[in-house]
Amino acid sequence: MFSETNRILDNATVGGSSLSISDLLSREMELLVERLKNPGGDGYKTGLVEYDLITGGLHPTDEVIIAARPSVGKTALACRMLLNLAKQNIPTVMFSYEMSNQQLMQRLLSMESGVSLTNLRSGRLNEAEYKQVSATSKVVDGLPIYVYNTSSSGVSEIITETKKLIRTKGVKSIFVDYLQLMDYRVEHATQDLGGIVRRLKNLAIDGDINVTLLSQLNRMVEMRGDKIPILSDLRQSGNIEEHADTVLMLFREEMYAPNDNNRGKADLLIRKNRNGPIGKIRLQWNPACTNYDNVNIL
Repeated sequence: MFSETNRILDNATVGGSSLSISDLLSREMELLVERLKNPGGDGYKTGLVEYDLITGGLHPTDEVIIAARPSVGKTALACRMLLNLAKQNIPTVMFSYEMSNQQLMQRLLSMESGVSLTNLRSGRLNEAEYKQVSATSKVVDGLPIYVYNTSSSGVSEIITETKKLIRTKGVKSIFVDYLQLMDYRVEHATQDLGGIVRRLKNLAIDGDINVTLLSQLNRMVEMRGDKIPILSDLRQSGNIEEHADTVLMLFREEMYAPNDNNRGKADLLIRKNRNGPIGKIRLQWNPACTNYDNVNIL
């Protein structure tokens, strides 16, 4: 697989190569045999059971958008997926525009240990909590996770670094947090965002990896009665949406009208799924650890 990935990347630098239908068919039948041995699709399992059942997970060559309003938990969901992939020995990288490396590490330790992020950051841990964090650090240590702080980087740097990590570390999945913070360097942000999404989709195809992009939603969602996000709420939605294979939107009703039924609950809305159904998935939200998980599994 390593040599095959390198071949694909080498071809990409000279414009790719043509394959006959016989070559493609032969490869697909090989993959089908592998899928029969492991039913459920060829995607990388996120650990979110309903999502994996509907979509098969995060698929190589696919581009996924995770969109939400600020503070809903885009980064938390991405970190949960990243950790679950890494625990399956799937090398994964997080390109972060919003958080420092230390902040991301604190989040991962908190969500994996179950210890409050506030307590962890302040150092107010009792003995049991410290032991839990210490034990978690030994589990997380050595996982194939790579963090790249990209506060002043553009899409070209992400592509270059990803290709290097594919060759040297076997990276199979990347997360970019988040799209609107990337350096545009052009006059028309709408056109450029679409160009960024398209270039990263090409990276997914050329590198045979999954690319997951986090994105803000515009303020229009706040002006509607139900506040439930729809595709048109994506900033510069046409250019972002058209290149993505899957568009996910996070929604927590308790942010607008809290009650006993929605407390600690969230909806993951599959608004676009190029290769399968759309739908709604219920998730559990733990604010203390900024963690998403399966309902009733915390």
